[in-house]
Amino acid sequence: MTECEQDDEQAELRLAGLQRCLEQLDERARRLFLLRTVDGEGMERLAIRFKQRKGVLASKLSRIREGLRRCVAAGMAS
Repeated sequence: MTECEQDDEQAELRLAGLQRCLEQLDERARRLFLLRTVDGEGMERLAIRFKQRKGVLASKLSRIREGLRRCVAAGMAS
């Protein structure tokens, strides 16, 4: 297996792990994460949509990202 193929395999494993970890989030956290990271929705709009201050949402997003990192890493280690 070439180095490129190994990299592709690792990327596929990480993506599968991320999908599994996203499914474990509650609906509101998953929606917040996806709206910000996939759809690129701005913090101002998210604050309006979720009826929370931008700083509160930024903290939540930080915790969500860290939890996803840990979850994916744990899945890769097993």
